Amino acid sequence: MHDPYADHPLIVTAFAPHSTFALSDESFAALRVLADQLDVRVQIHLHESAAEVDISMREKGKRPFQRLLDAGLVNASLLAVHAVHMNEEEIAHFAEAGVSVAHCPNSNLKLASGIAPVSSYRRAGVNVALGTDGAASNNMLDLFSEMRTAALLAKATSGDASVVTASEALHMATMGGACALGLEHRIGSIETGKDADQPGHAQRAGRKLGNREHGPPGAFRVGEGHEPFDHHHQGERRKQSVCRPEGIAIGSAIGPVIEPDLR
Repeated sequence: MHDPYADHPLIVTAFAPHSTFALSDESFAALRVLADQLDVRVQIHLHESAAEVDISMREKGKRPFQRLLDAGLVNASLLAVHAVHMNEEEIAHFAEAGVSVAHCPNSNLKLASGIAPVSSYRRAGVNVALGTDGAASNNMLDLFSEMRTAALLAKATSGDASVVTASEALHMATMGGACALGLEHRIGSIETGKDADQPGHAQRAGRKLGNREHGPPGAFRVGEGHEPFDHHHQGERRKQSVCRPEGIAIGSAIGPVIEPDLR
């Protein structure tokens, strides 16, 4: 599956075992070798529920996070989906290793999984993206809804109405997701030389995001007459400034695109 799409402009492959229930420790170790060889990311549901952690402790004698750590998978290529039941030590490991978290607040509420410690992640410097989980676990696949829920939940659980502002929620849904996928040099913000989707929501609201040029369906290029885009160089230059909460500069990273109404 990877090789035919290795140079495809719109398709990026990754390993995606559902959870630590899916593979043995030996298979996780082999997965790490393959991910390193192919230079692809690994995404996995991690600590989604308390039951998941309890079963792992009973059957393996380790928390799921520890199994991934032992296999060498806790690194900057890991996208931890949900990550609801993480302790402070594990959060510190995430921050040190450059792990990204995909926060799925509506799914976590529907399934009574718990509430991810988003404010703790952000304080620690962990990149947080937003996800929906599958449609059956959510009832809709709407990132605008996820932005609103994430912002409100963070305020309620932290007791601080100033955490996860509208701009920060927007960053999680855009650049946070791009960084989590390792694609911050190509997507996640509206700026010259980057690819972007034009949300129908913005069109309905009467806002114009840009002019569509010839290109792949559902995408447009921002700006005209730009020089050939050096993805690798641009990605390395921007990575530290946009992929960690302390480096967020909403005006430059996102630009004057959409000011979300979270009411």
